[in-house]
Amino acid sequence: MNKEKEFDEIFNTYWYRLYAYCYNIVRNHDEAKEITRRIFSKLWNRFEIIEISQYKSYLYLAAKSECAKKLKFGDFNEEQLKSIDAVINMLPNSEDDLAMLRAKLLQDIEVKAGEILPEKCLKVFRLRFKERLTNKEISGRLNLSSTAVDSLLNKAVKLLHITDIQNELLIGLLMLSVI
Repeated sequence: MNKEKEFDEIFNTYWYRLYAYCYNIVRNHDEAKEITRRIFSKLWNRFEIIEISQYKSYLYLAAKSECAKKLKFGDFNEEQLKSIDAVINMLPNSEDDLAMLRAKLLQDIEVKAGEILPEKCLKVFRLRFKERLTNKEISGRLNLSSTAVDSLLNKAVKLLHITDIQNELLIGLLMLSVI
């Protein structure tokens, strides 16, 4: 297959998916289109000289990087400001409220994980996020390779769909834990 035809196939396969991924991060259609266009432009400019075995991984990593740059150096848009405002309004007023909120969030995630994750994924997920073991410790405890642990954790995270409210609370909790 010639390079132009190969590029067209990659473009047609991944353009919309990549755009949607970028939009979910930056929450602006024009910026998401521009980021997606820039990624494919860079790929086209280097298409003849680079060897990529996993285009999906390459493109999503590039999108993540470009979106991070945009968020780091750009102004917040109205949608992002609304999300931040919603998180601030949900924040607890005291340490006791915060502890209760954390416990409730962890319980909700634990219940959902127990409902939908396959047994092996659930074991790895609980060891990582409940018992706070490192991937290396999990690997040793379950007699799995570190690659298998990474794979199972990725699968668990993909299967768990946290609701928007829980996601906002989680962002708030993360913000508070950094302060």
